[in-house]
Order: sequence, then C-alpha cells, then structure tokens
Amino acid sequence: FTIFKWLFDNSEAINDFCKCILRVLRVASRIVAIPAWLVNIISSIITVTGLISEMADFIQFVEIVEKMVRFIIKVVRFIISVVQFIISVVQFIISVVQFIISVVQ
Repeated sequence: FTIFKWLFDNSEAINDFCKCILRVLRVASRIVAIPAWLVNIISSIITVTGLISEMADFIQFVEIVEKMVRFIIKVVRFIISVVQFIISVVQFIISVVQFIISVVQ
C-alpha cells in the first residue's frame, strides 16, 4: 500500500524525470547506440505514471464530488427539519385556535 501511495503522490515527478531521461537518451542515441529495450522500458514507465497521475486526478475529483454530495444531503436534511418545524408550529397554532373556538362556543 505504501508503494502505491508513493506512486500516486509522486507519479507526475516520476513521469517528468523519465521524460528527461528519454530526451537525454534520444540525444545520446545520435552518438552512441542505445538499446531499444531501454527506451521502451522508459516509455512504458512514462505511460504508466501518466495513467496513474490521471487516475489520481480522477480520484481527487471523485472525492470532491463526494464531499459536495454529502454537503447537499446535509443542506436537504436541514431544510426538511426546518419544514417539519414549521409544520409543527402551524399545527400548534391550529390546535390553539381550535381550543379558543371551543372555549368561546
């Protein structure tokens, strides 16, 4: 779990670092023969860390949406409780008026 958290937290930095290495290898490949497998591995790391970075952004978005939904639910519950309070006050007033009417008659 710690490794995945570290990857999530540092995926953009790893991605940028691998892109720099890939640029250096491309420049170096003009002078020295660079194995294709090394370039492929670094390209794969860039792809994976890019996906992890996007997934981390998506997870943050989902967490924000979840917080918004929870807030909306709290607001709706508050509104419902206020409406229930108003209904109970109105019922109380009606009962008081009915009592006064019954006493007057």
